[in-house]
Amino acid sequence: CGLVFETQSSKHRAEIIQMYVDPKHQGNGIGLALLKTVQNVALDKYQITEIFLEVAKENHTAIHIYRNNGFTPKYFVEKNPDTIILTHNLKNMTKV
Repeated sequence: CGLVFETQSSKHRAEIIQMYVDPKHQGNGIGLALLKTVQNVALDKYQITEIFLEVAKENHTAIHIYRNNGFTPKYFVEKNPDTIILTHNLKNMTKV
């Protein structure tokens, strides 16, 4: 999993660059656990209040996980119409 913190325009935003689970281990809750860990570390250790990520439109499983965990669609990427940007405001997140 990759996490990048913005330091120029906003010190409270982060982007998840890559997050994936080996296909042999998918469906066992690993992706959800990884996502929750990233959210908790971002909020607790770095005081991040917003996380965003880009996901392929056809990756319905990932979109479902993100949407069920507080991420909402923000916009489509003009340079890559096959992806969507999702964001999550961590200010009111319930920690697990």
